[in-house]
Amino acid sequence: MRRHWWLLLGLWASTLNAADFATRLEQQEKDPKTAVASLSKTIEQSSNPEDWLLLSHGYLSLLNKDGAMTSVNKALELGLSPDLEVAALKHKALVYGLLFRDTPSAVDTLLLAEKHVQYLDHPSKPQLQAAIFESFAQAYNQLGQIPKAVGYADAAIEVAVEHQLASEELQARLIAGRLALQQNNFALAQLHLSEGLRLAQELGRTSSLGSIHLRLGMAYHKLQQYPLALSHFQQAEQLLQMPERRNQLITVLLNKAQTLQQSGQSDLAAVELQQAMKFANEINDPTMIAQAYYGQAELALANKNWQQAEVLLSKAHELYTQTRSVTMATETALAQVELALDQNQPVKAIAYFPKVNDFKSLPLFLQEAFLQKSAKIHALQQQWQQAYQQAELANQVRFTLDAEQQKQYIDSLQNSLSQKKLEQELKLTAQQAKFWQLTAAFVTVMLVLMVAWLWRRRQPITKQLNRDWPEFSKKAQSALRSQQALQLQIWQSDVLTESNTSAVLALFSEQNLLASCWHEQKLWLLWQTSDELTLNNDTLLRLAALQQLLGSHWRSWQGDLMALLGPTIQPQAVAGLSHLVNHSFAAFPPGAAKLQCLRANCTQPVPCNWLGENIQADLHNALQLGLISVSEVSLDGHKAA
Repeated sequence: MRRHWWLLLGLWASTLNAADFATRLEQQEKDPKTAVASLSKTIEQSSNPEDWLLLSHGYLSLLNKDGAMTSVNKALELGLSPDLEVAALKHKALVYGLLFRDTPSAVDTLLLAEKHVQYLDHPSKPQLQAAIFESFAQAYNQLGQIPKAVGYADAAIEVAVEHQLASEELQARLIAGRLALQQNNFALAQLHLSEGLRLAQELGRTSSLGSIHLRLGMAYHKLQQYPLALSHFQQAEQLLQMPERRNQLITVLLNKAQTLQQSGQSDLAAVELQQAMKFANEINDPTMIAQAYYGQAELALANKNWQQAEVLLSKAHELYTQTRSVTMATETALAQVELALDQNQPVKAIAYFPKVNDFKSLPLFLQEAFLQKSAKIHALQQQWQQAYQQAELANQVRFTLDAEQQKQYIDSLQNSLSQKKLEQELKLTAQQAKFWQLTAAFVTVMLVLMVAWLWRRRQPITKQLNRDWPEFSKKAQSALRSQQALQLQIWQSDVLTESNTSAVLALFSEQNLLASCWHEQKLWLLWQTSDELTLNNDTLLRLAALQQLLGSHWRSWQGDLMALLGPTIQPQAVAGLSHLVNHSFAAFPPGAAKLQCLRANCTQPVPCNWLGENIQADLHNALQLGLISVSEVSLDGHKAA
């Protein structure tokens, strides 16, 4: 019994020590410079490890890396209470990562902290666990190991929600939202950032609100909604003026400059980049300086100043290499390769290509870019088989990335539902049984809707793609006999191949898609509709999804199948129809727009003998006589040319 009393007394004393240290740390953060000056005068005679840990925190605030590392090592050497030892290890990892830019050493230190916290018996254990998981997510993100980073961010959120730790959940939501943004997973980013915004407002965290506005600005930038992006960047800039937030402010300025540049305001972008470089040099942060160089290189590329862009990219790559920022060093090297290829400098392109021991350690989006450039490099060296293999791998990575984004979003949504349910369980009392029934019903409905949504998303993927025109035309004949209105739509793009048509069809979830066919390197689609405007508006939505999925420029051709071919569609008519499609695309060369939409119209039914032996001459006559006309239309259905 006495032994139990001693254990309780020890736990109580440890709690008091931790509370005392937290109070001292809070006071020090108000004026770290004065606190460090005061502690430095007396610290040499002190054997109190907490004083040394406190001093290390002060040095971190002042960006004194040697002082911070020496002090935390001294604190650990003198011996801390178990909870403060874990906190000190987590702090040491932060010093490694933030001040020394030594992410591998930071990860090693976090692994030791994670091991200690597992056996910790202290009220602060959940806070420490969440903080360590969040630090892991930050570190693995720096190393480019995105799946690990996402796993730790989710773990931090789970611990924070379970123990109602609003501050820790806020930090975890921010890193999770940033990871989602990096993978172009905007839906998942929105989920995390919206929760983060709510928490930041509840806690009154001005700096966190600044971070959220920064991330939202980045999301809108990637969606090319530049006015909204600039609005969020300006709000973030106003909220992050504190000296200790200089790194984040630089990031805001760099993103703001990129948005201004891409919205055609190059002069304003140059001003923002100069300010970012000034701040980066003031804090002497190599990574921030490298990012500023990269931003200036992008502006030089936009202004077609190729020589200046090459110099700036080389400076950025050198700094990223020095700081062991593998992801950014690789991305910069690939930008150098692209520039050399655009300038028809194959020797430079080959020299700039990044030396990566294991490209699979890179984030998926960077793996895709790496493989695409690798295919081009192999082609330059006339290594055609390797070039083909790399291009195929790039396609596989693209589909893997899309699948992972979808899975992450669904998993996060499910976790969010579970977390909300857990929060309610902790708050509700046993007398609120009726409310529990309503909550359970709501969750059930949400899950049913989710399953239905997933089933509907999967439907087009399982739809059989017809491999030849006869099979396609049989469905058209059957529909015409039923007096159905049919629109033929044809998609073409440099990135569209037979191997990725299933991914494209996954975006066509409308139930009036009757049939599809891959023919002459184009995707032929048969729609059960006569509403051209609706079809064009739907095309706009599909284009946004296709751009995110595969990128590149797209061309669309459409026409009324009944007017073109008549009620009896012969399989052989596809040859003549292909001539019309090819003529249309040749007559209207692609422009700068991401989508070019062409429309064929007939002044009389079956305006051409599609089965004739001299189809090209017949088609030419029909076009000359105005029996068939082809026009370029905007997405609202009106003629554009």
